[in-house]
Amino acid sequence: MDIVIPNLLWLIFILKIILAIFCGVIIGIERESMGKPAGIKTHSLICLGACLFTHFSLMATTGDPTRIAAQVVSGIGFIGAGTILQSKQRIEGLTSAALVFVNASIGMTIGGGYFLYGIIATIALLLLFQFIRSNKFQTKLRSYRIFIRCNHYRDIERTIQFIQRLQCKITNKKIDKLPHEFEVSITYLTTPLANHRILSQLHQLPSVTNYSQT
Repeated sequence: MDIVIPNLLWLIFILKIILAIFCGVIIGIERESMGKPAGIKTHSLICLGACLFTHFSLMATTGDPTRIAAQVVSGIGFIGAGTILQSKQRIEGLTSAALVFVNASIGMTIGGGYFLYGIIATIALLLLFQFIRSNKFQTKLRSYRIFIRCNHYRDIERTIQFIQRLQCKITNKKIDKLPHEFEVSITYLTTPLANHRILSQLHQLPSVTNYSQT
């Protein structure tokens, strides 16, 4: 009996790690598909770290078992603050910062042993993103900036023409020659729904090697 209980605790710990990484990866895949800088690695590490801290906090035999988990919220606040930028009277990164906070809470839920709650929260988060993207009432024009890398200059020209055809107005563009490829910075006006469509279609273009949006 003394051997079975430690083995069971190890299995639960391994299950927590696997589930936390899985939820973080699923969220990261969704964000990377939209061209966000915080992707699979960032969200999987945040979810895993929150899970480990919560698990270690519950293992504490003296003092308040929630004291370590409580500090996760403060630490995540610093990470979230680092994702918020202000440029040209426009604040960017608020959604990414909020998502970091929610992702950490999912990791803490899993670390606390509430596996089903963590899975339900992850599914609800993905459904929320899907609903927002399909919301036809998002018609207000906003300014977006995207960085696109291509191997050849002609691919840059085709990509710019491709963006112009997708219901947006390009206000600024800058092309830089890198050691092994070209990078173009494009600022354009469009609706949030059209911007999601642009990012999803850019992901499928073979001429685009990499892209990110700020």
